[in-house]
Amino acid sequence: MRLSKKIFIITGPSAAGKTTIARALVQTDLPLVKVITTTSRSRRRGEKEDRDYHFVSPTRFKQMIRTGKMFEWAKFTNHYYGSRKKDVEHVAKAGKYPIWVVDTQGADFLGQKYRQAVTIFIMPSSFSILRKRLEKRRLPEAEIRARLRIAQQEIKKAPKYDHRIINYDGRLEDVVREAKDLIKREIS
Repeated sequence: MRLSKKIFIITGPSAAGKTTIARALVQTDLPLVKVITTTSRSRRRGEKEDRDYHFVSPTRFKQMIRTGKMFEWAKFTNHYYGSRKKDVEHVAKAGKYPIWVVDTQGADFLGQKYRQAVTIFIMPSSFSILRKRLEKRRLPEAEIRARLRIAQQEIKKAPKYDHRIINYDGRLEDVVREAKDLIKREIS
């Protein structure tokens, strides 16, 4: 599938605020549509099907890979995440710019596959804030530690992305404004 216009990719460590920022960006006057991620992980409290994620079983996800229904995918902490081709086609047909919220594997894949990709890395203001955000998700301690180890590696790679934004707690409006301004510059 060919995409003819810029695509926007928001990446960063787990719990850095990627989804919250993307959700706020699509509510602005920018012509963006968030590509909803399909995942094999369980739904968390408050998450809604077809708004936050498309939830499928690991077996179904692997079947979608085998049958060519996935646009991109990666495995992260024993769960599959990716974008369905039909979702990306829907955004393209609407004449909008797709925005993805993906881990760094997904960002690297999309960035290599599409030269018009614009990558935005969301940095946590500190590891203690990142830990608190993960704890709010009520994840098992072993998973929190695993995600924090992965976050350390991801943050080391942040300079390779086009833009970096620090997500300070309590400053969401400022962070969204910064992201909106840089996206406006990219599509102008």
